[in-house]
Amino acid sequence: MTAAGLTNLPDPLRSRVVLIGFSQYSAADHLPAVANNLDGLRDFFTSPNGWNLPAEHCKVIEAAQTASEIIAPLREAASAARDTLLIYYAGHGILDEDSEFSLSLSNSRLDEPWTGVSYSWFKKFTGRARAKSKITIIDSCFSGKAHVAMGGTSESVKAQAAAAGAVVITSARDDRVALAPEGELYTAFTGELLEVLRGGVEGGPSVLTIDQVYESVRDALAAKGRPRPDRTGNDTSGRMGLAINPAYTPDLVPPTAPLAPREYLRQLVARLQQSGSVAESLRLFSMARNTAKTFGLAEFGGKFQPAVGGSTVMGSRRYINVIKLSSGGMGSIFLAEDSKLGRPVVLKSVHSIEGDREIDGHLFVEARAGASLNHPSIGAVYDFIDDMTGRFIVMEYVQGWNVAEVISTTHLTVFESIAVMLDVLDGLDCSHSAGIIHCDIKPGNLVLSKSGRVKILDFGVSSFNSEIHKNQSVVGTPTYMPPDAFREGHRLEVPRDIYGAGAVLYEMITRQPPHPADRTLHQIATLPPAVKTRDLVPDVPLAVEIVLETALAPHPDARYQSAAQMRDALAAAL
Repeated sequence: MTAAGLTNLPDPLRSRVVLIGFSQYSAADHLPAVANNLDGLRDFFTSPNGWNLPAEHCKVIEAAQTASEIIAPLREAASAARDTLLIYYAGHGILDEDSEFSLSLSNSRLDEPWTGVSYSWFKKFTGRARAKSKITIIDSCFSGKAHVAMGGTSESVKAQAAAAGAVVITSARDDRVALAPEGELYTAFTGELLEVLRGGVEGGPSVLTIDQVYESVRDALAAKGRPRPDRTGNDTSGRMGLAINPAYTPDLVPPTAPLAPREYLRQLVARLQQSGSVAESLRLFSMARNTAKTFGLAEFGGKFQPAVGGSTVMGSRRYINVIKLSSGGMGSIFLAEDSKLGRPVVLKSVHSIEGDREIDGHLFVEARAGASLNHPSIGAVYDFIDDMTGRFIVMEYVQGWNVAEVISTTHLTVFESIAVMLDVLDGLDCSHSAGIIHCDIKPGNLVLSKSGRVKILDFGVSSFNSEIHKNQSVVGTPTYMPPDAFREGHRLEVPRDIYGAGAVLYEMITRQPPHPADRTLHQIATLPPAVKTRDLVPDVPLAVEIVLETALAPHPDARYQSAAQMRDALAAAL
Protein backbone atom coordinates (compact mmCIF):
# COMPACT_ATOMS: atom_id res chain seq x y z
CA MET A 1 0.00 0.00 0.00
CA THR A 2 1.33 3.47 -0.85
CA ALA A 3 1.38 6.58 1.24
CA ALA A 4 -1.55 7.94 -0.75
CA GLY A 5 -3.63 4.98 0.41
CA LEU A 6 -3.06 5.59 4.12
CA THR A 7 -4.80 8.63 5.54
CA ASN A 8 -2.48 8.86 8.56
CA LEU A 9 0.67 9.17 6.44
CA PRO A 10 1.65 12.52 4.92
CA ASP A 11 -0.29 13.57 1.82
CA PRO A 12 2.37 13.48 -0.92
CA LEU A 13 0.77 16.30 -2.90
CA ARG A 14 0.53 18.65 0.09
CA SER A 15 3.86 17.80 1.77
CA ARG A 16 7.43 18.96 1.18
CA VAL A 17 10.84 17.56 2.17
CA VAL A 18 14.14 19.48 2.11
CA LEU A 19 17.29 17.36 2.49
CA ILE A 20 20.49 19.34 3.15
CA GLY A 21 23.94 17.88 3.56
CA PHE A 22 27.54 18.32 2.52
CA SER A 23 30.04 15.52 2.10
CA GLN A 24 32.88 17.61 0.65
CA TYR A 25 34.37 20.63 2.47
CA SER A 26 37.03 23.04 1.34
CA ALA A 27 38.16 23.90 4.89
CA ALA A 28 36.98 20.95 7.04
CA ASP A 29 37.08 17.17 7.11
CA HIS A 30 35.12 15.43 4.37
CA LEU A 31 32.07 13.39 5.40
CA PRO A 32 31.46 10.93 2.54
CA ALA A 33 28.67 9.15 4.44
CA VAL A 34 26.51 12.29 4.19
CA ALA A 35 26.05 11.82 0.43
CA ASN A 36 24.75 8.31 1.08
CA ASN A 37 22.41 9.69 3.78
CA LEU A 38 20.83 12.04 1.26
CA ASP A 39 20.49 9.34 -1.41
CA GLY A 40 18.89 6.91 1.02
CA LEU A 41 16.41 9.42 2.40
CA ARG A 42 15.49 10.74 -1.05
CA ASP A 43 14.77 7.18 -2.21
CA PHE A 44 12.56 6.59 0.81
CA PHE A 45 10.52 9.78 0.59
CA THR A 46 9.91 9.46 -3.15
CA SER A 47 9.25 5.69 -3.23
CA PRO A 48 5.78 4.02 -3.08
CA ASN A 49 6.89 2.30 0.15
CA GLY A 50 7.71 5.67 1.68
CA TRP A 51 5.82 8.93 1.25
CA ASN A 52 5.52 8.59 -2.54
CA LEU A 53 6.45 12.24 -2.98
CA PRO A 54 6.72 13.68 -6.49
CA ALA A 55 10.39 14.32 -7.21
CA GLU A 56 9.84 18.09 -7.24
CA HIS A 57 8.48 17.93 -3.69
CA CYS A 58 11.72 16.49 -2.34
CA LYS A 59 14.49 19.09 -2.65
CA VAL A 60 18.10 17.93 -2.14
CA ILE A 61 20.81 20.54 -1.43
CA GLU A 62 24.35 19.15 -1.38
CA ALA A 63 26.67 21.76 -2.88
CA ALA A 64 25.61 25.15 -1.49
CA GLN A 65 28.27 27.78 -0.86
CA THR A 66 26.02 30.69 0.15
CA ALA A 67 23.27 31.00 2.71
CA SER A 68 20.73 32.00 0.06
CA GLU A 69 21.19 28.65 -1.70
CA ILE A 70 19.71 27.04 1.42
CA ILE A 71 17.32 29.71 2.62
CA ALA A 72 15.50 30.25 -0.68
CA PRO A 73 14.40 26.60 -1.22
CA LEU A 74 13.70 26.26 2.51
CA ARG A 75 11.36 29.26 2.41
CA GLU A 76 9.69 27.94 -0.74
CA ALA A 77 9.03 24.53 0.82
CA ALA A 78 7.74 26.06 4.05
CA SER A 79 5.35 28.25 2.06
CA ALA A 80 4.04 25.40 -0.10
CA ALA A 81 3.60 22.64 2.51
CA ARG A 82 0.09 22.24 3.92
CA ASP A 83 0.18 18.71 5.34
CA THR A 84 3.77 17.96 6.41
CA LEU A 85 7.09 19.80 6.19
CA LEU A 86 10.28 17.83 6.89
CA ILE A 87 13.72 19.44 6.99
CA TYR A 88 16.86 17.33 7.35
CA TYR A 89 20.47 18.43 7.76
CA ALA A 90 23.65 16.36 7.95
CA GLY A 91 27.17 17.71 8.18
CA HIS A 92 29.39 19.82 10.40
CA GLY A 93 27.85 22.13 12.99
CA ILE A 94 29.29 25.38 14.29
CA LEU A 95 28.94 27.10 17.67
CA ASP A 96 29.89 30.74 18.03
CA GLU A 97 31.14 32.46 21.19
CA ASP A 98 27.53 33.00 22.33
CA SER A 99 26.77 29.29 21.76
CA GLU A 100 24.44 30.04 18.84
CA PHE A 101 24.19 27.01 16.57
CA SER A 102 24.85 27.25 12.83
CA LEU A 103 24.94 24.74 10.00
CA SER A 104 28.06 24.64 7.88
CA LEU A 105 28.19 25.16 4.13
CA SER A 106 30.59 23.30 1.88
CA ASN A 107 33.03 26.23 2.08
CA SER A 108 32.52 27.05 5.77
CA ARG A 109 35.37 27.35 8.23
CA LEU A 110 34.48 25.79 11.56
CA ASP A 111 36.37 28.46 13.50
CA GLU A 112 34.48 31.25 11.70
CA PRO A 113 30.79 30.94 12.65
CA TRP A 114 29.73 33.67 10.22
CA THR A 115 30.61 31.36 7.33
CA GLY A 116 27.71 29.03 8.24
CA VAL A 117 23.92 29.42 8.20
CA SER A 118 22.27 30.33 11.49
CA TYR A 119 19.77 27.76 12.72
CA SER A 120 17.45 30.66 13.53
CA TRP A 121 16.47 30.69 9.83
CA PHE A 122 15.33 27.08 10.07
CA LYS A 123 13.33 27.87 13.17
CA LYS A 124 11.81 30.97 11.60
CA PHE A 125 10.55 29.27 8.44
CA THR A 126 9.35 26.21 10.34
CA GLY A 127 7.45 28.40 12.76
CA ARG A 128 5.77 30.33 9.95
CA ALA A 129 4.89 27.26 7.88
CA ARG A 130 1.20 26.45 7.61
CA ALA A 131 1.80 22.70 7.48
CA LYS A 132 -0.10 20.65 10.08
CA SER A 133 3.05 18.75 11.05
CA LYS A 134 6.63 20.00 10.96
CA ILE A 135 9.68 17.81 11.49
CA THR A 136 13.29 18.97 11.78
CA ILE A 137 16.11 16.40 11.94
CA ILE A 138 19.71 17.50 12.60
CA ASP A 139 22.42 14.86 12.13
CA SER A 140 25.31 17.10 12.95
CA CYS A 141 28.66 16.55 14.58
CA PHE A 142 27.77 19.43 16.92
CA SER A 143 24.10 18.80 17.66
CA GLY A 144 24.87 17.08 20.98
CA LYS A 145 27.32 19.74 22.13
CA ALA A 146 24.79 22.40 21.21
CA HIS A 147 22.44 21.01 23.86
CA VAL A 148 25.00 21.70 26.57
CA ALA A 149 26.46 24.91 25.26
CA MET A 150 23.08 26.59 25.00
CA GLY A 151 22.37 26.71 28.70
CA GLY A 152 23.45 23.61 30.56
CA THR A 153 21.21 20.86 29.21
CA SER A 154 19.24 19.83 26.18
CA GLU A 155 16.42 22.17 27.23
CA SER A 156 18.31 25.13 25.81
CA VAL A 157 18.57 23.91 22.26
CA LYS A 158 14.93 22.91 22.42
CA ALA A 159 13.88 26.41 23.34
CA GLN A 160 15.86 27.67 20.35
CA ALA A 161 14.92 24.86 17.98
CA ALA A 162 11.28 24.12 18.67
CA ALA A 163 8.53 25.95 16.84
CA ALA A 164 4.78 25.64 17.32
CA GLY A 165 3.53 22.35 15.89
CA ALA A 166 7.04 21.01 15.34
CA VAL A 167 9.07 17.98 16.27
CA VAL A 168 12.84 18.47 16.53
CA ILE A 169 15.20 15.48 16.56
CA THR A 170 18.96 15.72 16.99
CA SER A 171 21.44 12.92 16.48
CA ALA A 172 23.09 13.36 19.90
CA ARG A 173 22.25 14.76 23.31
CA ASP A 174 24.12 16.43 26.14
CA ASP A 175 27.85 16.69 25.37
CA ARG A 176 28.17 13.65 23.11
CA VAL A 177 29.17 14.07 19.48
CA ALA A 178 27.33 12.44 16.60
CA LEU A 179 29.27 9.76 14.74
CA ALA A 180 30.24 9.18 11.14
CA PRO A 181 32.03 5.82 11.62
CA GLU A 182 34.86 5.25 9.18
CA GLY A 183 34.07 2.53 6.68
CA GLU A 184 30.29 2.59 7.25
CA LEU A 185 27.91 3.56 4.48
CA TYR A 186 25.91 6.07 6.53
CA THR A 187 26.40 8.21 9.59
CA ALA A 188 25.49 6.37 12.80
CA PHE A 189 22.18 8.12 13.42
CA THR A 190 20.88 8.26 9.84
CA GLY A 191 21.98 4.69 9.24
CA GLU A 192 19.71 3.48 12.05
CA LEU A 193 16.95 5.81 10.87
CA LEU A 194 17.05 4.30 7.38
CA GLU A 195 17.14 0.81 8.88
CA VAL A 196 13.87 1.46 10.72
CA LEU A 197 12.21 3.21 7.78
CA ARG A 198 13.11 0.36 5.42
CA GLY A 199 12.86 -2.64 7.72
CA GLY A 200 10.19 -1.57 10.17
CA VAL A 201 9.68 -2.56 13.82
CA GLU A 202 8.86 -6.11 14.89
CA GLY A 203 5.61 -6.17 16.83
CA GLY A 204 4.83 -2.59 15.86
CA PRO A 205 1.64 -1.25 14.27
CA SER A 206 0.97 -1.15 10.55
CA VAL A 207 2.02 2.50 10.40
CA LEU A 208 4.89 3.82 12.55
CA THR A 209 4.63 7.24 14.13
CA ILE A 210 7.47 9.72 14.48
CA ASP A 211 7.82 8.81 18.14
CA GLN A 212 7.87 5.07 17.45
CA VAL A 213 10.56 5.50 14.81
CA TYR A 214 12.57 7.72 17.13
CA GLU A 215 12.38 5.23 20.00
CA SER A 216 13.52 2.38 17.76
CA VAL A 217 16.47 4.42 16.48
CA ARG A 218 17.38 5.44 20.02
CA ASP A 219 17.28 1.87 21.30
CA ALA A 220 19.36 0.58 18.37
CA LEU A 221 22.04 3.22 18.97
CA ALA A 222 22.07 2.51 22.71
CA ALA A 223 22.51 -1.22 22.06
CA LYS A 224 25.66 -0.43 20.08
CA GLY A 225 27.00 1.97 22.70
CA ARG A 226 26.63 4.93 20.37
CA PRO A 227 25.46 8.46 21.24
CA ARG A 228 21.78 8.65 22.09
CA PRO A 229 19.64 11.02 20.03
CA ASP A 230 17.29 13.58 21.51
CA ARG A 231 13.76 14.60 20.61
CA THR A 232 11.48 17.45 21.52
CA GLY A 233 8.19 18.95 20.48
CA ASN A 234 5.50 21.09 22.06
CA ASP A 235 2.37 19.34 20.87
CA THR A 236 1.17 15.97 19.57
CA SER A 237 2.97 16.00 16.20
CA GLY A 238 4.96 12.97 17.33
CA ARG A 239 1.84 10.84 16.81
CA MET A 240 1.87 11.55 13.08
CA GLY A 241 2.39 8.53 10.85
CA LEU A 242 5.89 8.55 9.39
CA ALA A 243 6.31 5.22 7.61
CA ILE A 244 4.56 1.99 6.66
CA ASN A 245 5.84 -0.81 8.89
CA PRO A 246 7.15 -3.66 6.68
CA ALA A 247 7.54 -5.84 9.79
CA TYR A 248 3.88 -5.51 10.81
CA THR A 249 2.29 -8.80 11.89
CA PRO A 250 -1.52 -8.48 12.00
CA ASP A 251 -1.99 -11.66 14.05
CA LEU A 252 -0.27 -10.26 17.13
CA VAL A 253 -2.61 -9.55 20.04
CA PRO A 254 -3.03 -5.76 20.48
CA PRO A 255 -2.07 -4.28 23.82
CA THR A 256 -4.72 -3.88 26.49
CA ALA A 257 -6.55 -0.60 26.18
CA PRO A 258 -5.73 1.90 28.93
CA LEU A 259 -8.30 2.76 31.57
CA ALA A 260 -10.21 6.02 31.70
CA PRO A 261 -8.46 8.65 33.86
CA ARG A 262 -11.25 8.62 36.44
CA GLU A 263 -10.86 4.86 36.83
CA TYR A 264 -7.16 5.25 37.56
CA LEU A 265 -8.05 7.68 40.36
CA ARG A 266 -10.67 5.32 41.79
CA GLN A 267 -8.12 2.51 41.80
CA LEU A 268 -5.61 4.80 43.49
CA VAL A 269 -8.12 5.64 46.22
CA ALA A 270 -8.83 1.93 46.74
CA ARG A 271 -5.09 1.22 46.90
CA LEU A 272 -4.55 3.95 49.48
CA GLN A 273 -7.37 2.63 51.63
CA GLN A 274 -6.17 -0.97 51.40
CA SER A 275 -2.62 0.02 52.27
CA GLY A 276 -3.81 1.56 55.51
CA SER A 277 -2.74 5.05 54.44
CA VAL A 278 -6.19 6.07 55.67
CA ALA A 279 -8.35 3.47 57.44
CA GLU A 280 -11.80 2.74 56.09
CA SER A 281 -13.38 3.77 59.40
CA LEU A 282 -12.18 7.35 59.04
CA ARG A 283 -12.46 9.55 62.06
CA LEU A 284 -13.21 13.18 61.51
CA PHE A 285 -9.95 14.46 62.91
CA SER A 286 -7.79 12.14 60.78
CA MET A 287 -9.28 13.56 57.60
CA ALA A 288 -9.07 17.10 58.95
CA ARG A 289 -5.38 16.52 59.56
CA ASN A 290 -4.85 15.95 55.84
CA THR A 291 -6.94 19.00 55.02
CA ALA A 292 -4.89 21.18 57.35
CA LYS A 293 -1.67 20.04 55.73
CA THR A 294 -3.12 20.99 52.35
CA PHE A 295 -3.06 24.62 53.36
CA GLY A 296 0.68 24.48 53.92
CA LEU A 297 0.65 25.29 57.64
CA ALA A 298 2.85 23.78 60.34
CA GLU A 299 2.26 20.16 61.32
CA PHE A 300 0.43 19.93 64.60
CA GLY A 301 1.07 16.38 65.76
CA GLY A 302 -1.39 13.59 66.36
CA LYS A 303 -4.02 15.44 68.40
CA PHE A 304 -6.14 18.51 67.81
CA GLN A 305 -6.36 21.16 70.44
CA PRO A 306 -9.92 22.39 70.95
CA ALA A 307 -10.46 26.10 71.07
CA VAL A 308 -11.50 27.69 74.35
CA GLY A 309 -14.34 25.71 75.90
CA GLY A 310 -14.30 23.15 73.08
CA SER A 311 -17.50 24.60 71.60
CA THR A 312 -16.48 27.99 70.25
CA VAL A 313 -18.95 29.57 67.83
CA MET A 314 -18.12 31.85 64.92
CA GLY A 315 -20.00 33.74 62.29
CA SER A 316 -23.01 34.79 64.38
CA ARG A 317 -23.29 31.28 65.81
CA ARG A 318 -23.65 29.61 62.41
CA TYR A 319 -20.32 27.77 62.70
CA ILE A 320 -20.21 25.72 65.88
CA ASN A 321 -18.09 23.04 67.55
CA VAL A 322 -14.97 24.77 66.31
CA ILE A 323 -11.71 22.84 66.74
CA LYS A 324 -8.32 24.36 66.04
CA LEU A 325 -6.38 22.00 63.80
CA SER A 326 -3.16 23.93 63.43
CA SER A 327 -1.52 27.27 63.92
CA GLY A 328 1.51 28.35 61.95
CA GLY A 329 3.49 31.45 61.20
CA MET A 330 0.90 32.76 58.76
CA GLY A 331 -2.40 31.80 60.38
CA SER A 332 -4.63 29.09 61.77
CA ILE A 333 -6.87 26.34 60.42
CA PHE A 334 -10.06 25.28 62.17
CA LEU A 335 -12.58 22.51 61.64
CA ALA A 336 -16.18 23.45 62.36
CA GLU A 337 -19.78 22.43 61.77
CA ASP A 338 -22.10 24.53 59.65
CA SER A 339 -25.16 24.51 61.94
CA LYS A 340 -27.52 25.59 59.18
CA LEU A 341 -26.52 23.01 56.56
CA GLY A 342 -25.23 20.33 58.92
CA ARG A 343 -21.89 19.77 57.24
CA PRO A 344 -18.26 20.08 58.29
CA VAL A 345 -16.32 23.06 56.95
CA VAL A 346 -12.77 24.38 57.21
CA LEU A 347 -12.08 27.89 58.51
CA LYS A 348 -8.87 29.72 57.67
CA SER A 349 -7.60 32.86 59.38
CA VAL A 350 -4.39 34.87 59.17
CA HIS A 351 -2.49 36.36 62.10
CA SER A 352 -3.22 40.06 62.18
CA ILE A 353 -0.70 42.66 63.23
CA GLU A 354 -2.16 45.52 65.21
CA GLY A 355 -2.77 48.46 62.96
CA ASP A 356 -2.03 46.47 59.78
CA ARG A 357 -5.23 45.90 57.84
CA GLU A 358 -3.28 44.80 54.76
CA ILE A 359 -2.93 41.23 56.06
CA ASP A 360 -6.66 40.93 56.64
CA GLY A 361 -7.12 42.44 53.21
CA HIS A 362 -5.08 39.61 51.65
CA LEU A 363 -7.40 37.08 53.30
CA PHE A 364 -10.45 38.78 51.84
CA VAL A 365 -8.88 38.87 48.37
CA GLU A 366 -8.12 35.15 48.66
CA ALA A 367 -11.73 34.50 49.58
CA ARG A 368 -12.94 36.53 46.59
CA ALA A 369 -10.62 34.62 44.24
CA GLY A 370 -11.79 31.22 45.45
CA ALA A 371 -15.45 32.22 45.52
CA SER A 372 -15.31 33.37 41.89
CA LEU A 373 -14.43 29.84 40.74
CA ASN A 374 -16.92 27.01 40.44
CA HIS A 375 -15.30 23.75 39.35
CA PRO A 376 -15.18 20.20 40.80
CA SER A 377 -11.37 20.32 40.76
CA ILE A 378 -11.19 23.51 42.83
CA GLY A 379 -11.92 23.58 46.56
CA ALA A 380 -15.04 25.68 47.08
CA VAL A 381 -15.20 28.85 49.18
CA TYR A 382 -18.54 29.10 50.98
CA ASP A 383 -18.39 32.23 53.09
CA PHE A 384 -16.31 35.00 54.61
CA ILE A 385 -16.67 35.85 58.30
CA ASP A 386 -15.92 39.34 59.59
CA ASP A 387 -17.26 39.76 63.11
CA MET A 388 -16.11 40.05 66.70
CA THR A 389 -14.57 36.57 66.54
CA GLY A 390 -12.27 37.60 63.69
CA ARG A 391 -11.97 37.30 59.93
CA PHE A 392 -12.14 33.82 58.40
CA ILE A 393 -12.58 32.12 55.06
CA VAL A 394 -15.13 29.30 55.18
CA MET A 395 -14.09 26.55 52.79
CA GLU A 396 -15.05 23.12 51.57
CA TYR A 397 -13.94 20.31 53.85
CA VAL A 398 -12.27 17.73 51.58
CA GLN A 399 -12.01 14.18 52.88
CA GLY A 400 -8.99 12.73 51.21
CA TRP A 401 -5.24 12.56 50.88
CA ASN A 402 -2.86 15.43 50.48
CA VAL A 403 -0.88 14.75 47.29
CA ALA A 404 2.40 15.56 49.06
CA GLU A 405 1.67 12.73 51.50
CA VAL A 406 0.66 10.40 48.68
CA ILE A 407 3.98 10.98 46.94
CA SER A 408 5.97 10.30 50.12
CA THR A 409 4.06 7.13 51.11
CA THR A 410 2.90 5.58 47.84
CA HIS A 411 4.61 4.69 44.59
CA LEU A 412 2.34 6.26 41.97
CA THR A 413 2.28 4.69 38.54
CA VAL A 414 2.84 6.91 35.52
CA PHE A 415 -0.82 6.58 34.55
CA GLU A 416 -2.05 7.42 38.06
CA SER A 417 0.19 10.48 38.02
CA ILE A 418 -1.24 11.55 34.67
CA ALA A 419 -4.81 11.04 35.92
CA VAL A 420 -4.09 13.25 38.95
CA MET A 421 -2.62 15.95 36.73
CA LEU A 422 -5.55 15.85 34.28
CA ASP A 423 -7.85 16.92 37.12
CA VAL A 424 -5.41 19.65 38.16
CA LEU A 425 -5.24 20.97 34.60
CA ASP A 426 -9.04 20.94 34.36
CA GLY A 427 -9.17 23.12 37.46
CA LEU A 428 -6.45 25.43 36.17
CA ASP A 429 -8.26 25.79 32.85
CA CYS A 430 -11.26 27.10 34.79
CA SER A 431 -9.11 29.40 36.91
CA HIS A 432 -7.22 30.79 33.93
CA SER A 433 -10.46 31.35 32.02
CA ALA A 434 -11.49 33.58 34.93
CA GLY A 435 -8.19 35.45 34.66
CA ILE A 436 -6.73 34.00 37.88
CA ILE A 437 -3.21 32.52 37.95
CA HIS A 438 -2.78 30.29 41.03
CA CYS A 439 0.98 31.02 41.38
CA ASP A 440 1.62 28.22 43.90
CA ILE A 441 0.80 24.87 42.27
CA LYS A 442 2.58 22.24 44.37
CA PRO A 443 1.73 18.83 45.91
CA GLY A 444 0.86 20.42 49.25
CA ASN A 445 -1.91 22.47 47.64
CA LEU A 446 -3.62 19.46 46.05
CA VAL A 447 -5.95 16.89 47.62
CA LEU A 448 -7.19 13.58 46.24
CA SER A 449 -10.70 13.14 47.64
CA LYS A 450 -12.29 9.85 48.69
CA SER A 451 -14.55 10.09 45.65
CA GLY A 452 -11.55 10.07 43.31
CA ARG A 453 -11.40 13.74 42.40
CA VAL A 454 -8.31 15.93 42.73
CA LYS A 455 -8.93 19.44 44.05
CA ILE A 456 -6.76 22.56 43.99
CA LEU A 457 -6.74 24.59 47.20
CA ASP A 458 -5.21 27.81 48.53
CA PHE A 459 -5.44 30.78 46.18
CA GLY A 460 -3.72 32.95 48.78
CA VAL A 461 -0.91 34.13 46.48
CA SER A 462 -2.86 34.03 43.22
CA SER A 463 -2.66 36.84 40.68
CA PHE A 464 -6.03 37.99 42.07
CA ASN A 465 -4.03 39.23 45.07
CA SER A 466 -2.01 41.75 43.09
CA GLU A 467 -0.74 43.64 46.14
CA ILE A 468 1.34 40.64 47.31
CA HIS A 469 3.13 40.49 43.97
CA LYS A 470 3.76 44.23 43.96
CA ASN A 471 5.38 44.19 47.38
CA GLN A 472 7.40 40.98 47.10
CA SER A 473 9.75 40.03 44.27
CA VAL A 474 9.44 36.26 44.86
CA VAL A 475 6.03 34.85 45.84
CA GLY A 476 5.39 31.11 45.88
CA THR A 477 7.33 27.93 46.59
CA PRO A 478 10.76 28.10 44.85
CA THR A 479 11.00 24.40 43.94
CA TYR A 480 7.86 24.67 41.82
CA MET A 481 8.44 28.15 40.40
CA PRO A 482 9.73 28.76 36.85
CA PRO A 483 12.90 30.78 36.23
CA ASP A 484 10.89 33.76 34.99
CA ALA A 485 9.06 34.02 38.36
CA PHE A 486 12.35 34.99 40.03
CA ARG A 487 12.80 38.03 37.83
CA GLU A 488 11.60 41.28 39.31
CA GLY A 489 8.72 42.76 37.39
CA HIS A 490 7.80 39.50 35.65
CA ARG A 491 4.26 39.17 34.31
CA LEU A 492 1.84 36.75 35.98
CA GLU A 493 0.70 34.60 33.07
CA VAL A 494 -0.54 31.09 32.37
CA PRO A 495 2.94 29.57 31.72
CA ARG A 496 3.77 30.11 35.41
CA ASP A 497 1.10 27.61 36.48
CA ILE A 498 2.04 25.31 33.59
CA TYR A 499 5.56 25.06 35.02
CA GLY A 500 4.15 24.30 38.47
CA ALA A 501 1.94 21.56 37.00
CA GLY A 502 4.95 20.09 35.19
CA ALA A 503 7.02 20.15 38.39
CA VAL A 504 4.27 18.33 40.31
CA LEU A 505 3.91 15.70 37.57
CA TYR A 506 7.70 15.23 37.52
CA GLU A 507 7.68 14.67 41.29
CA MET A 508 4.74 12.25 41.20
CA ILE A 509 6.50 10.11 38.60
CA THR A 510 10.06 10.27 39.96
CA ARG A 511 9.28 10.74 43.70
CA GLN A 512 11.67 13.67 43.83
CA PRO A 513 11.19 17.35 42.96
CA PRO A 514 12.76 18.66 39.76
CA HIS A 515 15.27 20.69 41.78
CA PRO A 516 17.34 18.97 44.52
CA ALA A 517 17.21 20.39 48.03
CA ASP A 518 20.81 21.67 47.90
CA ARG A 519 20.17 23.98 44.96
CA THR A 520 20.31 27.68 45.71
CA LEU A 521 17.56 30.06 44.66
CA HIS A 522 19.84 31.29 41.89
CA GLN A 523 20.31 27.75 40.58
CA ILE A 524 16.58 27.06 40.70
CA ALA A 525 16.01 30.29 38.84
CA THR A 526 18.50 29.49 36.09
CA LEU A 527 18.72 25.71 35.72
CA PRO A 528 16.24 23.16 34.32
CA PRO A 529 15.38 19.93 36.22
CA ALA A 530 18.49 18.15 37.44
CA VAL A 531 17.72 14.78 35.80
CA LYS A 532 15.57 13.79 32.84
CA THR A 533 12.50 11.81 33.84
CA ARG A 534 13.37 8.76 31.77
CA ASP A 535 16.83 8.61 33.33
CA LEU A 536 15.11 8.07 36.70
CA VAL A 537 12.13 6.01 35.49
CA PRO A 538 13.15 4.30 32.22
CA ASP A 539 9.67 3.02 31.36
CA VAL A 540 8.13 6.50 31.19
CA PRO A 541 6.59 6.77 27.70
CA LEU A 542 8.35 9.18 25.37
CA ALA A 543 5.13 11.15 24.91
CA VAL A 544 5.02 11.84 28.67
CA GLU A 545 8.66 12.93 28.73
CA ILE A 546 7.90 15.35 25.90
CA VAL A 547 4.98 16.83 27.83
CA LEU A 548 7.21 17.31 30.88
CA GLU A 549 10.02 18.89 28.90
CA THR A 550 7.57 21.31 27.30
CA ALA A 551 5.87 22.22 30.60
CA LEU A 552 9.26 22.71 32.33
CA ALA A 553 10.90 24.66 29.51
CA PRO A 554 13.01 27.52 30.96
CA HIS A 555 11.43 30.13 28.68
CA PRO A 556 7.68 30.75 29.15
CA ASP A 557 7.06 31.00 25.39
CA ALA A 558 8.33 27.43 24.95
CA ARG A 559 5.82 26.03 27.45
CA TYR A 560 2.20 25.20 26.79
CA GLN A 561 0.25 28.41 26.52
CA SER A 562 -2.89 27.02 28.13
CA ALA A 563 -3.80 24.33 30.63
CA ALA A 564 -6.05 22.81 27.96
CA GLN A 565 -3.04 22.32 25.65
CA MET A 566 -1.10 20.45 28.31
CA ARG A 567 -4.19 18.46 29.33
CA ASP A 568 -4.82 17.35 25.74
CA ALA A 569 -1.19 16.31 25.28
CA LEU A 570 -1.30 14.28 28.51
CA ALA A 571 -4.64 12.71 27.61
CA ALA A 572 -3.15 11.61 24.30
CA ALA A 573 -0.17 10.09 26.12
CA LEU A 574 -2.53 8.21 28.46
